[in-house]
Amino acid sequence: MKASFEESEIREVVRKAIDQIKRRFKPISIIQFGSSLHPENMMLESDVDLMVVLRKRAKNPIETFLFNEIEVEAHLISKRDFIKSIKNGFPLTLMAIKFGKVIYGPKDFLEKYRNKALPSKKTIEIWYDNAWRVFHFAILDYFSRNCVGCYLKDCHHAARSFLRAFILKMKKIVCEKDEEILLNIPKNIQRAYKKLIEIRKNGENFPFKLKLKFEASSLFKDEEAKPLLLLREIAKFVVREMEGKKMKSLREIVKGLKGEVSSMSLERSGKVVILKDEKFIERSLFRK
Repeated sequence: MKASFEESEIREVVRKAIDQIKRRFKPISIIQFGSSLHPENMMLESDVDLMVVLRKRAKNPIETFLFNEIEVEAHLISKRDFIKSIKNGFPLTLMAIKFGKVIYGPKDFLEKYRNKALPSKKTIEIWYDNAWRVFHFAILDYFSRNCVGCYLKDCHHAARSFLRAFILKMKKIVCEKDEEILLNIPKNIQRAYKKLIEIRKNGENFPFKLKLKFEASSLFKDEEAKPLLLLREIAKFVVREMEGKKMKSLREIVKGLKGEVSSMSLERSGKVVILKDEKFIERSLFRK
């Protein structure tokens, strides 16, 4: 996957994605949202997020396309489920409506929904649960060593979800960009989050060496563990502030995951589906 992106590249990829989606799904509307609207903020393993509103529910809620080494993730949702997800405060729909751009269909499609797209307790819960889910992925990425971009992306995205949930709960603010998140968190956590972003931005140079054996004494003491330790620092802060509880050490967490960790592999098919809120992993695994 690419590590740097030109605005013209993104426009061309979006154009190709629209053509494919139009032919296959005949959508009512296609909304572009996320980092691809700000190519200067895209990093290693960044993709183009599209919300595709359909007349009927699709068989698969997510379709992916690859153009010029850039992945497009199309979130397919029926208009009925789209409206339902607004009422339920689902973050993905909220972000698409609040910060997205209509790239196909009636240009005013989002206007009638903007005032209705308000965050709720459910929004906080889903962001928080998603943070745990992706934290889980990041730990398994660290052990599997299959994809440096996936590892850095999961560390960054887990931290971002923790902080979005924290800021929404404490300040009633919905943050889109990392810059907005940094403005709304304490300085010590700012430093950790800035460092995590910096590591991901320089991801092509990240030393991710294959290790066939892990010694307990050196676990998480190597350079490759730095993103995971920064993520844990951020998670510890959010858990303490939001729940008044302590997190376990990474060693203790790994013991709870030992079945998956020992297999040294991860099926990365567990996408976050818009209208599902299943628990991927029990939060208690991470708590004292």
